[in-house]
Formats: sequence, structure tokens, C-alpha cells
Amino acid sequence: MNAESQYRILLVEDNPGDIELIQMHISGYSKNVELIIKKDGKEAQEFLDDTVNKNTVDSIDLVLLHLNLPVLSGMEVLQT
Repeated sequence: MNAESQYRILLVEDNPGDIELIQMHISGYSKNVELIIKKDGKEAQEFLDDTVNKNTVDSIDLVLLHLNLPVLSGMEVLQT
């Protein structure tokens, strides 16, 4: 997390247009948000596993998870 961020959001989305739209709205709302972007379920699962292993999972404030993802679906990410 950078020094200015108060909140960390994990965005799991494969559509570049949706990513851009979400980034635009979040940056317009607050500069105190770090947006972490993963483009498929496998990337998200690896990131979450890593944060659990480092005991930093509580530093994620919100997860925006698209359920229809390539490689590993959002539902599979939720199950694990």
C-alpha cells in the first residue's frame, strides 16, 4: 500500500473497458484508494494466496469480482 492510500480494492475483471470505467469512477471519488487489478481468476487466486501467506489479507478492504472470468471463474475463486 502506498503512503497516501487509506483503502485497497482488489478488482478482478477481464474487460479493459470495464476496468477503465471503474478506475475513472474510483479516482474521481477519492485519491485515497489503491486499486489492485487482476485480469483473470488465476491471477486473483495467486494474489489472494500470497496475501494470506504474508498475513496481509486484512489490508484488502473490498473485492470487486467478475464471476465470468477466463482461466479460473469468479465462482471458483469464491469457493477457494
